[in-house]
Amino acid sequence: MDPNRESYSMSVGRDSERGATAILVAICLLLLMGMAALAIDISAAKNERRLDQNGADSSVLAGALEYALGGSAQSVVDEAKLFVDNNVRIVPGTDWTACVDPQALAVLSSSIPGITGGSGCISFQFGPDDALMRVRVPNQQTGTSFGRVLGVNQIATFAAAEATIFETANGSFPAGVFAGASGGDEFCIKTGSAGGRDSCGGSTTGDFGSFQPYFYTEFGIGPQTSLCASGNAPAPLSRSMADGLDHRLGTTPTQPGTRENGDDCPGFPGPLNPNRVDSGGGYSNNDITDGLVMGGRWPGNSDLFTGRLTRGPYVGQVDAGTGGVFSLFGRSLDNRPLWTYIDPTEADSVSCQRAAEMPGTPSFPFSPSSGPAIADWAAAEDLMQQCLAQETDLLFTSDIANTHRLSSVPQYHQATALGSNACCYDIRNFVPIFIQGLWTNEGPQWTCNGVTVVSGSHCQHDPGMQGSISIAASGQQKVDSASALVIDCNQLPVPVCQSVAGSGAGDNAFFVLELTR
Repeated sequence: MDPNRESYSMSVGRDSERGATAILVAICLLLLMGMAALAIDISAAKNERRLDQNGADSSVLAGALEYALGGSAQSVVDEAKLFVDNNVRIVPGTDWTACVDPQALAVLSSSIPGITGGSGCISFQFGPDDALMRVRVPNQQTGTSFGRVLGVNQIATFAAAEATIFETANGSFPAGVFAGASGGDEFCIKTGSAGGRDSCGGSTTGDFGSFQPYFYTEFGIGPQTSLCASGNAPAPLSRSMADGLDHRLGTTPTQPGTRENGDDCPGFPGPLNPNRVDSGGGYSNNDITDGLVMGGRWPGNSDLFTGRLTRGPYVGQVDAGTGGVFSLFGRSLDNRPLWTYIDPTEADSVSCQRAAEMPGTPSFPFSPSSGPAIADWAAAEDLMQQCLAQETDLLFTSDIANTHRLSSVPQYHQATALGSNACCYDIRNFVPIFIQGLWTNEGPQWTCNGVTVVSGSHCQHDPGMQGSISIAASGQQKVDSASALVIDCNQLPVPVCQSVAGSGAGDNAFFVLELTR
């Protein structure tokens, strides 16, 4: 080595590495803490989210069940909140008040008049065949452990669920019967006044239990024309005769009821499950004709509905038990008589056993070319009414569920009719009915074949009569009145009874709840 060359040496001690190691350790600790935060804090938040979802599911199902059983809007909201309190944690009322659901349904419970503690996170939507309820659990805060190191002290979670209540009935018919009505009783669906024509074969006037139904749903696009329209308007009345009411009615054990149909209209189409209805002024022949036979488009041309009696598998059929063919104003009707649904093995009374052997039954089938003698029909109907009055348990087969002649009506606490448009009938329960006779005018321009004819008065068709009623002038094609027979729910198979009489609370309530998210 050249002695004159300068040399340098460098030594690195362990102490000089301590700063870098500390930095690496700190970074690793932060990563580890972050991973711990992810593993522990987020896991805790996910667990809270599961609790929230369970709470939302149970809450919306409980609220929907309360609605389906005839509860008030207040009781529905209270029930939904209770199940959140029981399954998540007690949520302060202020949290419900401040809660906002970006996906809320059309009607917020906070907008329903008269509700205490309504919330934007409990909402509803009503349709002609179903109703929806939605609950969004207000934000829940889960405190963090390791996340605090990163400046995250809480993690917010929430959950939402929807339930759909499907109606399974033929639709509650917009008429009612009075206290004391029982199986075999017949009531008239008629015009408000005789108007020179017979009503159900007589000239009696009065409303006969009619009431003013409301529409809670809009059946067309554009400006609201049906929402909250009352039964005084012909279109909603004929539509509800054809399809049934578009919302559930409730019941009340006492008088007066607490929820009047159409109250709060038009601000809100409510209340839920009204248990009181305004009496009606009777039905026009346009209401009855369109609702039962001719159908129509309403509002405008946006929605088609068909007459109630022109639907189902027994329309235009000639096979044994279907009643043969009958045409009214060119429309074929479901012409199957009530007695053809009797199960002979269940007929206990003599009158029911005899009714089970009347024309149209398998043991006595209709002829495709002609029906029984017209003179037999009055006696046949009397026998059927005796049967309904005497039988106390199962009488009919499940086939009766296929006919749209079967529906239900509210039975009032009141024993007699109120004045026209008076308030109010209080609904005690619901009873099944079978739509029976149809009455039209009669005169030189009318052609009435195969039906009962009272010259200069009326033509009367009962199911089972084969033939037709017609008149050339379309403006005169009117059904003046119709009648219905009351059926005891016990006379129907249990699912049918529940389905048809399911518009109210109690043992007869029948519906399907479906949970969605």
